[in-house]
Amino acid sequence: MYANTAVVNGLRIGGVTIGAGELQILQKLAAGQLQFDLRNVVHDEYAFAGTNFFTDNRRAVLTWATKGERITQGRWQISFPG
Repeated sequence: MYANTAVVNGLRIGGVTIGAGELQILQKLAAGQLQFDLRNVVHDEYAFAGTNFFTDNRRAVLTWATKGERITQGRWQISFPG
């Protein structure tokens, strides 16, 4: 079967359904624009790259001590190698 355009509410492949929300995430991932917060679920702390804790060209990844509080320095991005 071949079609130029198909309008559907969701696409089911095996046991996985891809709807509008999942498609938006996949589009951001493909464009290198998918960002996320990295959270330690056991301690309820968010990770960030420390600017004052480094040697040579290495930087430490730290967690924010205030439980459950997101911080602006804690955004991470997934991108394709290129």
